[in-house]
Amino acid sequence: MSRRLLWSVASLAVCLGLATAWFSSTFERVSVSRRDAPQAEARQNPYLALERFFATIGRPITRTTGADLLHRLPVPGVLILDRGRAYHLTGARQTDLLRWVDAGGYLILVPEVGDAPDPLADAFGLAWTDSLREPATGAGERQPPRPRLPPRPAELAVSVPGSARPLVVAFREGLTAVGQAPVWAAEDPNYGALVLHFSRGQGRVTVVAHLDALVSNVNIGDRDHAELVSTLVERYQPSGTLVLLTPQGTPTLGEWLMAHAPLLLASLAALLGVWLWNVVPRFGSIVPEPAPERRELHEHLLAVGRFVRKRGGDAAWLPVVRSAVKGALVRRHPPYRLGSGETPDTLAMRTGIPAADLILAFTGDGARADRFVATMRALQRVERSL
Repeated sequence: MSRRLLWSVASLAVCLGLATAWFSSTFERVSVSRRDAPQAEARQNPYLALERFFATIGRPITRTTGADLLHRLPVPGVLILDRGRAYHLTGARQTDLLRWVDAGGYLILVPEVGDAPDPLADAFGLAWTDSLREPATGAGERQPPRPRLPPRPAELAVSVPGSARPLVVAFREGLTAVGQAPVWAAEDPNYGALVLHFSRGQGRVTVVAHLDALVSNVNIGDRDHAELVSTLVERYQPSGTLVLLTPQGTPTLGEWLMAHAPLLLASLAALLGVWLWNVVPRFGSIVPEPAPERRELHEHLLAVGRFVRKRGGDAAWLPVVRSAVKGALVRRHPPYRLGSGETPDTLAMRTGIPAADLILAFTGDGARADRFVATMRALQRVERSL
């Protein structure tokens, strides 16, 4: 190996080393958060992120949709009760639930929205603040103008007693306690409370407006949403089972088939594609329309004859044809008049027409189809012989 080649390799190595050192000192590796589309498990369970969050802090959460659990809740324990329970929370279940709270259970309640009935919120005298502003005037009375309020805040600070700092969470609309006063609340002076905490017997009840949206898979990582729930649980029930009761949703037929029978849907789609391939006409040049078929005159006359024959017109046509043939015979042989003593034989001798045709033409009947056809043929032969 020559000295020039060695110097070249060494120079190249030095250049690569300098370039690497410059790149390392100029750029640094930074982690970038990226939100992917939810997978099947997350689409079926909107609280999947909440379950995994509690599992990481050592408090695994049990999610269930069976409302019968309200009859056998463990003490001590925590129950997060989701909305959509109007038709599952019977009177007996609500009584057992409140009895469980009195015995030392901790309930985190998500109030119903809209016109859905909410017996639990009514038990604590809660109402949405916006609904209380609706004027209760009679028909025909003029409604007073609503007071102008400042813009609704996008977030609200929640100071849980004993926590190190206020927790910032998103704010939509708040509640107002029209009955029992809460132990503490996090509220906006114009739009109501986001969190209301009550004491009942030996237990506790915390009502959090729109908690289902705050801790959903989409929003649990925003602001301090996850920390709010964990702080409430650790503050008021640091031990015991943690249960999340969500309503039993009814999937659509398409969702059920996609979840349980995807191969069946794929087979039906393939079968439909094959069927369409067979029945749909192929693309190509436009086929010209055939010229309209033209019938000949004898075909039209034949059709008319068949129609009249079906309608019973034999008795009307035979006299007409016979009269026309007689008239032609008289015009061809004026000295002779039919019915004036001329016999078929003498008429045949004078006209040259076979006597059998003359007899059948002027004496035949159309009582039957074969007789009618024979008589008409005889009249046709007589007419052609003239």
